[in-house]
Amino acid sequence: MVVDFYTKTNCELCDEARIILEMVQQQYGFQLREHDIYEGSDQMFETYHLIIPAIQVDGELVAYGNIDLETVELYFKSEKNRK
Repeated sequence: MVVDFYTKTNCELCDEARIILEMVQQQYGFQLREHDIYEGSDQMFETYHLIIPAIQVDGELVAYGNIDLETVELYFKSEKNRK
């Protein structure tokens, strides 16, 4: 599974979300791809600039903004049960 993490530099919420993703990654073993919205396409910037940090899995927006551990863990637990 690949998790896309949309972020920007000098973003405290992004730093906190990154820590949460790294913690959850240890348990669920997904590949994490980080995208800086200022280094990506104009479309990426337009899509995510108001909601970063944002976590997306298989095109599904999982969490954004003030991301908490409980929400992210709940998604991966339910995703694991679907397989």
